[in-house]
Amino acid sequence: MQWLRNLFPGNPVRQAFPAVTLAAIQQAVVDGERRHRGEVCFAVEGGLPWQSICRRHTPRDRAMEVFGQLKVWDTRENTGMLIYVLLSERAIEIVADRGISAQIDDDVWKAVCQRLRDRFVAGEFEQGALAAINEIGSALSEYFPADQNDNPDELPNSAVLL
Repeated sequence: MQWLRNLFPGNPVRQAFPAVTLAAIQQAVVDGERRHRGEVCFAVEGGLPWQSICRRHTPRDRAMEVFGQLKVWDTRENTGMLIYVLLSERAIEIVADRGISAQIDDDVWKAVCQRLRDRFVAGEFEQGALAAINEIGSALSEYFPADQNDNPDELPNSAVLL
């Protein structure tokens, strides 16, 4: 039955993430990236694509695939970060590029995922997303503080709906 949830997810993305929420997410990413040299990408998918289902991909597998498709890895300091939400599976994955992974332990991101998942279960999609982006921004600010003279915006800041 898992494949049915992915093939026919309905329209959960627009229900959970209406335009006003997407605008708030974009602003949170912009505000956060002023404090650090990381590049944060927030992506939401209603259900796994058919090819991923056939290949028996896990949400983590799909997040890694999206990380590559969106070129989150393509930053000068390898400080790209993907927050991937798969609504049909109620799954949240954070994928950090190698520059971040060398400095910040994955347990930090797992804890952020759990708190975000708890907020989503409570139906608090906007509040959860904003809190997660802020928490990620705080961690990135500690290890990759913004350079006021050289902090290019390398990736789009708007949330990606897949």
